[in-house]
Amino acid sequence: MMSDRDFEQLIQTITDIVMARLQSMGDTEIRTLTVIWPVAIGSANLILSAVNAFREENRRVQWLVKDELHDELLPFIPASERSDCHLLSSLPVQSILANIKSTDVILVAGLNFQGANQILGFNDEIPWIHILLQGQLAGNHIAICEDLLSVKTVKTQNPVAMQADALKRQLAQTGYNLVSTADIARQLKELTLTANHGVEKGGLLTEIDVENLSRSGHKEVRLHSKTIVTPLAESRISELGLHLVRLPD
Repeated sequence: MMSDRDFEQLIQTITDIVMARLQSMGDTEIRTLTVIWPVAIGSANLILSAVNAFREENRRVQWLVKDELHDELLPFIPASERSDCHLLSSLPVQSILANIKSTDVILVAGLNFQGANQILGFNDEIPWIHILLQGQLAGNHIAICEDLLSVKTVKTQNPVAMQADALKRQLAQTGYNLVSTADIARQLKELTLTANHGVEKGGLLTEIDVENLSRSGHKEVRLHSKTIVTPLAESRISELGLHLVRLPD
């Protein structure tokens, strides 16, 4: 039989959970997707479609676009976002970084061999690489469309294909999430959900949130110090072998 003390603690826990959920429901802060477009790709329509789905959920999009691609992409960018469309040659780096929160998502729309080597070389003298690396340090969820590095040959000894595979492995080991453009809409949706779950002050982490994180390939659960974790969520974190990280206020 439950003691009076245990019953009071149970009531307090339930009250905290309900209040946290009500607070999180009242949070209308818009999340930002930063699209870095450093190279031309053949499936731009899939990227634009995925971004449009993100935008329809009342979230903000900012664009960092290669100069030569600006005129081509501009007709597909809503007028309300054009002030947030920047050329890679003249990026207002500090302003862009100030607008990216740790829960936001960064999408690299395409990456060739040169770009991959620049990222892996931590070449932060290049403004868009600097922004990407700062996103890594801040714990942002970063997705890179891998199509330009995808192997399209069955020849296992093809040196170019082998180099492409090696670059992708290194990018993945560095913490980047590599996705195909055909799968970007689903992956972006999952990354967005992951980024918005369990990291807001006063938020609530449930068992379902933990399972979504695991399915998205994450090995850790990042939470603010005041986030409430349900007992089932704690058990699921342990069962799935995830690492719980409490972020500072």
